[in-house]
Parts: sequence; C-alpha cells; structure tokens
Amino acid sequence: MQSLEEERMTHFARFCWRNRTKLTPKRNITWGRLFEEMSGESLDSFARRKQDEQNTSQESSSEAREKV
Repeated sequence: MQSLEEERMTHFARFCWRNRTKLTPKRNITWGRLFEEMSGESLDSFARRKQDEQNTSQESSSEAREKV
C-alpha cells in the first residue's frame, strides 16, 4: 500500500506524463522538467520504476493464484 505522499507523486507524475512536452504556466520549463526538479527523479525513470513495481506485484499475485 502506498503512503499518501507516494500516491500524490504518482498522480502528479501521470499529469506530467500527459503534458511532459508542454510548458508550465508560470515557469518557462516543461512539465517533465518540473517533475524532475520536484521529485529528484526523471519522469522516465519514475515511470519505468512504477511499471516494474506493478509487473512484480502482478507476477506475485498470479503465482499465488496458481498455487490455489
């Protein structure tokens, strides 16, 4: 289960991913760059890490179903 801060960062990452090449309204940087500045991790590496976590959890749940 994700903490509230992790969940917020995931939602912000989803927004930034959809808008990653667009400029932010107040600063002259892209949403992808803003995400990196705020989180300390690039948007691409965050997305890859979350995808790996999801794949790992899906594999473990399918293994549990096979045992039943």
